[in-house]
Amino acid sequence: MKENLKIAVARLYYFEDKNQNQIASELKISRSYVSKLLVEARKEKLIEFRSNNIWLMESEKERILKRHFHLDKVVIADETTSYLQDTYPYTQQLGEKLGSLLNSILKDGDVIGVAWGKTIYDCSRYLRTDKALKNVKVVQICGGVTQNQKRTYADEISKNFADIYQANVYAMMVPAIVESKQYKDIFFQEQCISQVVKILDNINVAVFTVGQCSMESSLVKSGFITEKEIKTLISEGAVGEVCTRFINKDGQCVAEALDSRTMAISFQQLRRCDYRIAVILGKQRLEPLKAILRAGYANILLIDEETADALLEEIKI
Repeated sequence: MKENLKIAVARLYYFEDKNQNQIASELKISRSYVSKLLVEARKEKLIEFRSNNIWLMESEKERILKRHFHLDKVVIADETTSYLQDTYPYTQQLGEKLGSLLNSILKDGDVIGVAWGKTIYDCSRYLRTDKALKNVKVVQICGGVTQNQKRTYADEISKNFADIYQANVYAMMVPAIVESKQYKDIFFQEQCISQVVKILDNINVAVFTVGQCSMESSLVKSGFITEKEIKTLISEGAVGEVCTRFINKDGQCVAEALDSRTMAISFQQLRRCDYRIAVILGKQRLEPLKAILRAGYANILLIDEETADALLEEIKI
């Protein structure tokens, strides 16, 4: 009896556009009972809301993380709707959700800053848009030239973003970390590099991820830093890196000497971006993720469900 009544209330409210007072009168029940049945119908997913605007949709998990970390938006790639044919179940959905976020915020004249790495590259392969944008720029926010065979995907990422959004590309064709601050200063005086560095101040949309501080770090495998240096960083409290800059658990810079040789956007420049989208894939990145959230480097979080669940467990929710 109650289930039939619940269905009747939902039908009258959502499909016949009747208000709660009208439904109560028609079904001869109280208005408060109508309200209760509508709440139950939503919880039991008798009624589900869908929207083409990603900002209008929010799950309970996303709401909790958004409020706890004072973010503007959290988007979780749900395992139940992942594309299992991919090399990693969440990759395609993360890319498509990143595309939805970008399509909702990008406008003519925007400057998109992109970091490098396989996660960002994989996501960039699934970007789609039907918007006709003008005068958009895509700029690399950290150096990525490497002398060994380990790919950073820096060129491919910029090209993928630029192809989708009909943008001009500004590549930072330098190593992520150079031998000395003097070399860095020389690089930054080169006309083609100084042009890119100036554009860093104008970025209003940044897309980046975080990396581990371990022997598995892309910066180690790419030859930018040595195993000895990574061990030193760990001993000094580093938990990971963001935009090739190593950070501690509070998101603060570790090893200023190394940081002074890093060819990348500064944390001050990153914080000034209107939209700072952190794309996180994998529980192994949980510590650096917590660090950037504490420091406020991201205001939008795009994350796979397993890592989101681990983060929720960490904050005891």
